[in-house]
Amino acid sequence: MNSIDKRNLNVLMISLDESLLEERGAPGDSFARHLDYARKVKSIDIVVVGKNKDWTVSKDNLSIYGIGKKSLPGRLVSGSQAIKRLAESKEYSLGTSQHPLMTGHLATKISRRKGIPFNLQLHADFIDNRYWVRGKPVNRLLRFYSKSLIRKADTIRVVSSRMAEKLLKMGIEEKRIYNVPTGCGIDVARFGTGNSAAIRKKFNIPDGSIVVLFVGRMVKQKSLDDLVAAASIVLKENKDVLFLLVGDGPERERIRDYIESEGITDNVRFTGRLSYAEVADCNAAADIFVLTSVYEGTARVLEEAAASRLPIVTTLVSGAEDVVEDAKSGFIVDVHDPGRVAEKVLLLAGNKELRTAMGKRGREIAEQKYDRSRNLDKLIDMWKETAERRRS
Repeated sequence: MNSIDKRNLNVLMISLDESLLEERGAPGDSFARHLDYARKVKSIDIVVVGKNKDWTVSKDNLSIYGIGKKSLPGRLVSGSQAIKRLAESKEYSLGTSQHPLMTGHLATKISRRKGIPFNLQLHADFIDNRYWVRGKPVNRLLRFYSKSLIRKADTIRVVSSRMAEKLLKMGIEEKRIYNVPTGCGIDVARFGTGNSAAIRKKFNIPDGSIVVLFVGRMVKQKSLDDLVAAASIVLKENKDVLFLLVGDGPERERIRDYIESEGITDNVRFTGRLSYAEVADCNAAADIFVLTSVYEGTARVLEEAAASRLPIVTTLVSGAEDVVEDAKSGFIVDVHDPGRVAEKVLLLAGNKELRTAMGKRGREIAEQKYDRSRNLDKLIDMWKETAERRRS
């Protein structure tokens, strides 16, 4: 069998990420990343099976097609039709799904119909995760279907060592598993040199404050109640700490009310949703990074915090042990333990030398493991090896 040239790969991707279509293709991080991927192959076509955006974006050899249907049946039908049209117009080397459920279902259908290899990507720790299963009643059933899709895939991409171990325990062959960081990692050079002064001025952060940063969607998965509980403990002992919460979501107003009820409003700032450049500035303005999630895949915000030389306090979620060296570049604590979160924040807030030493080690880890330039070829090699699987 002759090896496939990576430059000749035609990739059909099925995604839920509507940020790929934001501002009609303005090159934010998600769009720019996929453009980088496309430059390594012949073409990438992406069907975004989302709720709101129904336009098409094309640049160079990257094309993105939005479905934009509110109902789940509408997304499944329209997504299936769009994928079928594309598969009839071009010979694809492989299909790849960015989720183990709806997009995985659609990718499995086209793989079976057209006989093209199928790569399933797992960006979050769904497998036998009690917190995800408890999130919605339907998840109790979906966990079995997700496992069936995983077993049907020719190759499976994970984003953490913990997720890889779970697949091995399921009986998945090691040669079918590829551990490639979310987004192939980050542009490390982009972090650590942001405009700290601009952020401190914009959000009225007093001089001398120790800034504790959270970045993420404000959803139940992030367990922001635990973050607020930890903040209340911290602020009883150290009034110089300020919590900067970056992001938006359905939990925002409830969490704002909780903060008000705790009487800590003066020491908390909500930024709302920020641009990717502004997030880098927030990292530069911060002193400590905190994540209190109950499950993740690998949170890229941890990689960005490490690259920004921030000591990290994170719960023991998938990916935490890969990004953070416990007691060396930060601290890993149990899920739903705000007391321990507060303890570690207070330790770091009171010890600048420790913050500096941990931040330095975090930067080294980010450079060694998460710089995108080091990981991009891993993704393309996975696609190449996926495309070759049904030729053997």
